[in-house]
Amino acid sequence: MSKDELYTWLDQGSTINNYYQLNLDIVKKGIVLERTFILRKEAFIDTKTGKLDERTKKVINKQVEDGIKVYLVWEETARIKGLWEDFVIIDSECVYVKEPTGSVLSGGWKVQIKKRKDEIDTYIKKYNALTRTYSISLDSI
Repeated sequence: MSKDELYTWLDQGSTINNYYQLNLDIVKKGIVLERTFILRKEAFIDTKTGKLDERTKKVINKQVEDGIKVYLVWEETARIKGLWEDFVIIDSECVYVKEPTGSVLSGGWKVQIKKRKDEIDTYIKKYNALTRTYSISLDSI
């Protein structure tokens, strides 16, 4: 994720804000919502402080304050471990997967909905590896 993409979470009136409002509605219903940001370390760490830049902290802290469980994984680690993929686990029966097509004509992406148990289990294992094994403590950054 680029800085521009991450910072859109702060922009009032952006499309992502509508999505975020739906997320907040889910949290208000008592449903646990988890989000993992996969960021390039060199792009998001302030070279003077060795910590996350202030706007990135603002995005993450806002979501934590709103009741979303936030994880941070360095992109470099996710790529090395083969865990670099854009997916959303909806529940135990459905996973939304966004995959590159390599074609500009199709917008460069295709979306698939996975419903087979073996496929869902694969994504749950990937997610657990990302969040439980490779995530960075938010307090340390």
